[in-house]
Amino acid sequence: MYRQIAVYVNKMDPANEKSSCFFTGHRIMSVREAARAANLTGRLCEKLINKHGVTDFITGGAIGYDLIAAREVIRLRSRYPIRLHMYLPCTDQTERWRKDQQEEWKRVSAAADFVRYITDGPYSAGCMQKRNRAMVDSAYFGIAFCLYGRGGTAWTLRYAQKRGRKVALLTAPGSEAERIGAETVYI
Repeated sequence: MYRQIAVYVNKMDPANEKSSCFFTGHRIMSVREAARAANLTGRLCEKLINKHGVTDFITGGAIGYDLIAAREVIRLRSRYPIRLHMYLPCTDQTERWRKDQQEEWKRVSAAADFVRYITDGPYSAGCMQKRNRAMVDSAYFGIAFCLYGRGGTAWTLRYAQKRGRKVALLTAPGSEAERIGAETVYI
């Protein structure tokens, strides 16, 4: 099937807030965490699709959880009429990644329905936070893989709370992230 890819720079794509879900999570994960997170993310996506009518899923396109979540959405598209949006912080996001990570990113971004660059230039201070804020602002639901109470993922969870978003938190029992207060799903 041919997929239409649209690139938006600093403009809203057609994601509808109430029918959208964002993903946020750590870049570095163990093999076990990645496998468990993929399984739970797929199940949570299906629940959001069937129970809440979610049709649009937004990922930040980073290595680790972002690409895991994107692959789950791509897998689920064979059964559901859903779309994958990639909100990218800058034009050179993958520049310092390993070759295999860059190749995986290319495969996932080629399968995305919409690609939105939050800034139209190279990496700059604050571009990741702008991307995270744009994802939260564009979606009512969220799924997060977070083990720590600090860093970009924790910041994004706190911002989502302030905005009244409904976020499922994939974490380990006793993790720092439990104190953030999202609905917890243990991995």
